[in-house]
Amino acid sequence: MTVAAVAMFFVASSFSVQAKADKTVDKARSAVENASPDDWETYAKSAQMLIRKKASMGEAKKWVEKSLSIRETPFNLEVMGDYYIKNNLPKQAIKYYIKSMDKLKENDANIDTSAIQGKIVKASTMK
Repeated sequence: MTVAAVAMFFVASSFSVQAKADKTVDKARSAVENASPDDWETYAKSAQMLIRKKASMGEAKKWVEKSLSIRETPFNLEVMGDYYIKNNLPKQAIKYYIKSMDKLKENDANIDTSAIQGKIVKASTMK
């Protein structure tokens, strides 16, 4: 009886996680569908939502690429780095994290980049 209860819990949990991922995908798609063609930020934020949930990663990559084609910003460059981390591609991630830091420093050479530096360190220790 206990084994059946535990099994039911895990099945219910996986449905819950999948439902949340589906809801995230729907919300992101809706945002992209309603975005103006030059709205780099909506594409990047929508991609970020999917990347965090590791859902519809193909769409996430297309959206962050679209965002970058409109305008390269520290934010969307970092999102692309996050995409590569989630796909276990640390060298590509580091490339985008460095670009993000460089873009941040264009306006303020003293800006705090420790969060991105932390991501670079983490990526450099991945195998």
